[in-house]
Amino acid sequence: MNFESILEKTRTYHNFEETNVNESFIHDLIRNALKAPNHKYTFPWKYLWLKGEAKEKVANLFYESKKHKADPELGRDENFFKSKILLPEVIVLVQEKADDAFTLKEDYATLSCSVQIMAMHLRANDMGYKWSTGGATRDPKVYKILGLNPEKDEIIGFLLFGKSKNTPPERRRPSVKDVLITTT
Repeated sequence: MNFESILEKTRTYHNFEETNVNESFIHDLIRNALKAPNHKYTFPWKYLWLKGEAKEKVANLFYESKKHKADPELGRDENFFKSKILLPEVIVLVQEKADDAFTLKEDYATLSCSVQIMAMHLRANDMGYKWSTGGATRDPKVYKILGLNPEKDEIIGFLLFGKSKNTPPERRRPSVKDVLITTT
């Protein structure tokens, strides 16, 4: 796949097949993510590969937060919601909290860049991804399951990825003409 086709297919995927990647793949993914630009070299990130019992517990919390949307007639039952966490691989994106607002903002930017690098790595390996920033990122129970201190760490999101069941439709994007302003 060339760079343009990777970018064209880098979008949010929602439905994954059961995916299991090996540790070497995860190491390559993170090694590439660490190449993100990082002003002042703060390296504010932690990546937690969600596995086993912790993954089950997070899936249960996810279901609890979504069960009001359940509709068995539409196939939206407990298994439907839990599969959103259990089928793909999951990396929890964690940012170490900085002492000042400016560094915090820059650190969020660098973590965002690292996610984009991971997204392109995943697409180059024919996988889809979703960066989820829902309520679980702020749930104290999730912090406890993962052994994180919310005073020092902030969950920025969950990167869910794997073989996609389908390709989401292409989204309309603005043209260069719409967003580029040339100053004189």
